[in-house]
Amino acid sequence: MNIDEYQTMREVEDSYWWYVGFRHIYAALLDEFCGDAAAGRVLDAGCGTGAFMVFLTERYGPKRLTGLDFSQEALDFCAQRGFDDLVRASVVEVPFDDSNFDLVVSLDVLCHRSIPDELDPLREFRRVLAPEGYLLLNLPAFQFIYSEHDMAVHTKHRYLNWQVEAMLRATGFEPLVITYANFFTFPAIAVVRLAQRALKLFAAEVDDVEHKSDLNPLPETANNLLTGILKVEASLVTRVSLPFGSSVTALARAV
Repeated sequence: MNIDEYQTMREVEDSYWWYVGFRHIYAALLDEFCGDAAAGRVLDAGCGTGAFMVFLTERYGPKRLTGLDFSQEALDFCAQRGFDDLVRASVVEVPFDDSNFDLVVSLDVLCHRSIPDELDPLREFRRVLAPEGYLLLNLPAFQFIYSEHDMAVHTKHRYLNWQVEAMLRATGFEPLVITYANFFTFPAIAVVRLAQRALKLFAAEVDDVEHKSDLNPLPETANNLLTGILKVEASLVTRVSLPFGSSVTALARAV
């Protein structure tokens, strides 16, 4: 990820609709299937600047919460939030013994271009999970909406739900829920992303231009409205698999 993106993420992730709304979705899944695991030994594998660790602490009070990230800049932000169980490492080689955690969380990490094969970190997550431990996974969806934001955060690939299911089953997980998320706003997102791509064809841009994410502050009313839309999705994801969206969200159990 571009270094400046960590600062941007830290500034917006506590209140920006996408982060807040998705935390409601994750909470719905954890509450329904594995609240006890979320209160146990938890690894946030790719913890970024720490907002989800704050959420886990406030909602579940885990017995042990460890943040792992390859970026020292990200870990520095986590430390500023008061966390001290932090490890600098790659998800490809997780530096913990077998059966060390009850829940592993990996949110928009395996798509990173530094990871040559997504199965490697999934095998590592399975290894460090206790028997019948849980994995909460989120990945960006649908390659046709690949954007400047993806380039800014070094996303290599966007996924389809069947690809995520195949990866989980191949690495020793039983999927409990696999759903697309950000369903209701997806048509608008797709139109905007495709329009941006079309405009780029007519722009005299060079390949080494610095890419920027789209984490721009919104008016409070719009931010609250979009957050509310994702809250509605949170009420659905434990009962139905949404047919499309900008992300694929999965909860799986180690088998």
